[in-house]
Amino acid sequence: MGFGDAWRATKPLAGAIFGVTVLLVLINVVPDLLISGIILGVPVIGFIISIMLSWLTMMLGISILTTIYGHVIEGRDLPA
Repeated sequence: MGFGDAWRATKPLAGAIFGVTVLLVLINVVPDLLISGIILGVPVIGFIISIMLSWLTMMLGISILTTIYGHVIEGRDLPA
């Protein structure tokens, strides 16, 4: 599937996809900013927490992408 085909297939869900993208950015950026501001004296702890948040955001993103693919391309229903 090419980029154009994927774009056309997901166009009806563009608003929802944008909303989820904003939430994922907030989940990643806001805690990272708080951690960097609070744990200035212990950079190793801040780094470890930042890595954990990045991993969580990546896993959420992968999950969301596979759900969108399954719903839009494969025609699977989303659970209510």
